[in-house]
Amino acid sequence: MPRSPKDLELWHGRHIQLATLALTAQVMEMHLSLAALYREQIAVILLRRL
Repeated sequence: MPRSPKDLELWHGRHIQLATLALTAQVMEMHLSLAALYREQIAVILLRRL
């Protein structure tokens, strides 16, 4: 646990940075799985037209 106000500030900043990174990774993962889903649906639609 941080001891001085400066340490607390650094610790807090790092914490926010890590939380932001984790959130960004989750959002990216969601986008990738959605993209895969759409790709599959588009493939099905295109195959039906053949």
